[in-house]
Amino acid sequence: MKKFETISKYYIRFFGKRVFRFPVGGFSNCPNRDPYTKEGGCLYCDIKGSGSDFLDYKLSIKEQIEGRLKEDKNYILYFQPYTSTYKDEEILIKNIEEGLKYRQFLGVSIGTRADCISDRMWEYLGRLNKKTYLELEIGLQSAKEETLKFIKRGHTLKDFEEAVKKGEKLNINLIVHIILGL
Repeated sequence: MKKFETISKYYIRFFGKRVFRFPVGGFSNCPNRDPYTKEGGCLYCDIKGSGSDFLDYKLSIKEQIEGRLKEDKNYILYFQPYTSTYKDEEILIKNIEEGLKYRQFLGVSIGTRADCISDRMWEYLGRLNKKTYLELEIGLQSAKEETLKFIKRGHTLKDFEEAVKKGEKLNINLIVHIILGL
């Protein structure tokens, strides 16, 4: 049986100290959702983008950071809700660069899907990875094609495998989201 390491233990091993994720959001959408109503999406995802109930999407990244940042903690800037690399790449890049101005951020984690990373974004991620710690969270959810269709995922296992190969080629830390039991 393969063992899994929690992200908090991984951060302690990698950074030598406790590091927290600092979620920010409101800057992206999802290819499976109506761009105006935000309805649709994968079977399991809520209207706010899964797991982001406390984020105020009306706030800028600076307001989200300064409203919650603690001076005595270290963080990974975490672009979690929806699909961060979907649509306006300039906004994502601007927000990443803005966030990294704060000394408490030791790196960036970007939640995305395998079918929503353009060649231009891969180039940026390669540069970003040379400048700071970077992890790319790629949602797979299931390795079965019929399950991906059932949950309305909108991409294939092949899309996922190709994204992993690109990430590995750029030496980017990859996190895979799966839903056990699907």
